[in-house]
Amino acid sequence: MATREAYILGEGPVWDSRRGRLLWVDIVGRAVLAGVFDGDRLIVEDRIAWETMVGAVTVAADGSLLVAAETGLVLLHPDGTRRTGPTIIPAPEPPRSPAPEPPRSPAPEPPRSPAPEPPRSPAPEPPRSPAPEPPRVVAKRRLNDGKTDPEGRFLVGTLAFAGDSQREVLVRLENDGAITTIDDDLTLSNGLAWSTDGSRLFSVDTLRRTVSVRDYATLGPRGTFITLDEGYPDGIAMDADDHLWMAVWGAGEVRRYDPAGTCVERIAVPAPHTSSVAFADDDLRRLVITTATDDLTDEQRQQFPDSGRIFTVRVDVPGHLVPAWHQPQEFRPCT
Repeated sequence: MATREAYILGEGPVWDSRRGRLLWVDIVGRAVLAGVFDGDRLIVEDRIAWETMVGAVTVAADGSLLVAAETGLVLLHPDGTRRTGPTIIPAPEPPRSPAPEPPRSPAPEPPRSPAPEPPRSPAPEPPRSPAPEPPRVVAKRRLNDGKTDPEGRFLVGTLAFAGDSQREVLVRLENDGAITTIDDDLTLSNGLAWSTDGSRLFSVDTLRRTVSVRDYATLGPRGTFITLDEGYPDGIAMDADDHLWMAVWGAGEVRRYDPAGTCVERIAVPAPHTSSVAFADDDLRRLVITTATDDLTDEQRQQFPDSGRIFTVRVDVPGHLVPAWHQPQEFRPCT
């Protein structure tokens, strides 16, 4: 166990090799965190509070952070200044009020002789109620896991809070600041990893319990690499032997799969909701495992009191270094 603090939804660990620090997010806790290892302990050195949920973070060579906020990307410079990037999820439209019915004309009555009218007193005006406030628009989707590809471009996906979507997307922020849509038919876009030669992209669709693989140069069609019968695939990372490490949400373990998709190793974690994995240290042999307290029952919290903490394990095969993010000169609108 590397941290004493437990996170609601610890996710997205990434090793910043230039500064010797680990970055990660607490999605529900609305924070971007940075820490350094002191022996087996991970010491938090920086905690950046965010106004919304944060799905992922990556780092540029100069230390600037790209944060996947709830609906769009935000650039955070080392001096603390922020620059708004592309919006990936457009704001939902407010609910529409029904159109007022046109006034109805009464049926014509036969002509009557006018009766003398009594003197009229002015009718009192009814009390006026304040105008109703417009309904608050609540986001139904958010950005989720993200990672830089071998060329330093940032990929990030989306999820729906209701969990019943089949239109979630995986997009890529190009080096010229444009946005490319890679997938638009996912249930819950999650972990990302590349083969060591960069030719294949592995991507997780959590609610389909599937890890897919495709040719990355052409962004070819997805093929099934792994499908789980129980538990849900979450964050993934590739090691130097082209074996894929995967956190399995709901199973309390991390698994290692060979290039044929066969599970060859399992690491038990004392937290049912293992959320992601990454390789850290100069030798990339420290496997970092994030976990969550989110969605645990009271009974599970008592049974697994270390849920939400970060764990580390030494592994024999080093990891595959995640490249620094290539910061574009300008951002272009997402169309």
